Amino acid sequence: MRNIIIVISIFFISSSLFGQKDNAMSKNGVVTFKASENIYVRFSDTEMINVGDTLYANNAGILSPCMTVTNKSSSSCICVKLDNCEIEVDDTVVFQKKKREQEEKIINDLPSDPEIIVDEQNETLKEDDSSLSIGPYKQKIRARASAATYSNLSNEENKDRHRTLLRFSIDANNLNNSKLSLEAYVNYRKNFIEVDLPADYQTSFVNVYNLAATYDIDSTMSISLGRKINRKISSIGPIDGIQVDKYFKNFYLGGVAGFKPDFSGFEFNSDLYEFGGYIGHQKSNKSLYTMTTFGLFEQHNGGPIDRRYAYLQHSSTLWRKVSFFTSAEVDIYDKINGVISSNPRLTNIYLSTRYRVNRGLSLSLSYDARKRIIYYETLRTEVERLLADDQQRQGIRGRINFKPFKYINTAISYGKRFQSDNQNKSNNINASISHSKLPVIKGRFSFSLNMNESNYLKSKIMSFRYSRPIIKRKLQGDFYFRTVKYDYGSSEFSSSQNYYGANLSLRLTKSLRLSILGEISNRETNQRIRINTKLIKRFKSK
Repeated sequence: MRNIIIVISIFFISSSLFGQKDNAMSKNGVVTFKASENIYVRFSDTEMINVGDTLYANNAGILSPCMTVTNKSSSSCICVKLDNCEIEVDDTVVFQKKKREQEEKIINDLPSDPEIIVDEQNETLKEDDSSLSIGPYKQKIRARASAATYSNLSNEENKDRHRTLLRFSIDANNLNNSKLSLEAYVNYRKNFIEVDLPADYQTSFVNVYNLAATYDIDSTMSISLGRKINRKISSIGPIDGIQVDKYFKNFYLGGVAGFKPDFSGFEFNSDLYEFGGYIGHQKSNKSLYTMTTFGLFEQHNGGPIDRRYAYLQHSSTLWRKVSFFTSAEVDIYDKINGVISSNPRLTNIYLSTRYRVNRGLSLSLSYDARKRIIYYETLRTEVERLLADDQQRQGIRGRINFKPFKYINTAISYGKRFQSDNQNKSNNINASISHSKLPVIKGRFSFSLNMNESNYLKSKIMSFRYSRPIIKRKLQGDFYFRTVKYDYGSSEFSSSQNYYGANLSLRLTKSLRLSILGEISNRETNQRIRINTKLIKRFKSK
């Protein structure tokens, strides 16, 4: 511990001294953490750095633009990576105030002609030259659209099933380099059923899982409107309404007000309004990343209170080796036979941790305990029955990933579910081994085994899979065989089933991919054929 403190002290002193070079016009920082979207950089201080500034990678003494600052505290910056920049944890990046002022001078000195602009070397550039897109907000758009068909063909009469599925998702950050961002995730599903159905039977479904606009008031505050899942309170699910988030250095406050999507069809329901607020803390440095949120929320159904509860969520990463996540919900409202009380009732707790021992070994463990959530207005006629069967369903799961040799990966996991009355219990064992670079024939081969035992069923599943490129960077092939055996506990009846399948994935263009899956399954006299197709198109702004 003492050595760690000395190293950290030397780091801060040296960073501070180096940052004073060149008349305090440049400053060095260290990349401390990389998430899926954001990169965290630690400085001795961030007084001269503004949101929208560019940080530069130092490649053999040559500085190249690497990332843009999107948020900051007194000693850290949250950044997004620019295209063609490769950066890793512990790499050094440089902020140069002079360079920002020079870029601003170029923009201020541009001629008024919108078609042609001239830089300091009198070189003619087009108006949409990305090198002159300078400002606190930079547009970044990512989208994905897919169309899929799923067909199950059977030799039994009227057993064929067909459906189509269309999906679209988009993350459009800082549209037109503004403070406005949009996000959406929408599904459309159509079922084709051959048998006669009632006239009012629904076969088409539209599900909106996410559809929201976010406006950044400044670098510390944002407002969102629409259907959105808030990552700080992610397990609460989507909220139809308004969400506000405000940072105070490492602390943040937030509030939500809106409506819960309908329980049955996930559509908008104006009766299910809800509101609440949360407070949290976020910190990032070389050895630690942590985010903790605590909140209070209340849901209604047509006026009366349906549910009131407290919420806790925490995630952290230590030394890039140990990660931890937990969430919990405690209900603090009940209404039984017209009598209202606030007895606390733990309805949900989930804990998960993962330890990466080295490149070849990692361990993970998780535990969850859940009770049925009771909405006292929605389920008012069933409240007493549900409380009489207020069992806590628990589960524990452990997993080991081990790489004994180059190209060989193994994993084994064990999961157990249980409750006090011995109902709904199960034991699940899963093991797998794979070779990622086979000699001679090349490609990848994997084998997996799953065994599950519950109160009423025992199952055993073995799967063999071989994958390889058929045409390099164009066509990928995936071939598998799976055998399944079921033993039913309530009788002596058992059954087995074999599956033979292949999947071909064709890369039509850099952003367009087509895949086709074919599978045959045999179960006694019953034979089924499954045919799936999927076309995926990805979009990305330049």
